[in-house]
Amino acid sequence: MSKQFSVAMCVYGGDNPMWFQQAVDSILRQSAMPSEIVLVVDGPVPDTLNGIICNLEKDDRFRVIRLQKNEGHGLARRISVEHCSNELVAL
Repeated sequence: MSKQFSVAMCVYGGDNPMWFQQAVDSILRQSAMPSEIVLVVDGPVPDTLNGIICNLEKDDRFRVIRLQKNEGHGLARRISVEHCSNELVAL
């Protein structure tokens, strides 16, 4: 019996949309699938990233948390971990 786990991730306006999409695709292609993916959007993002994020919000496995302003990677990562519902969290 496999244990359920969460994936905690974050994205900000300076991230490359293509690399972000590749990271998401990699998570979704794994043989062990997380029961949830908590994504923190660290402040405003350009339309290219926002389009990807909006598509992810349609997937029930994703929980998207949007921060009003860029708080920095450390805080965004902590928020993503705090919102995970499983004891086991992949970063």
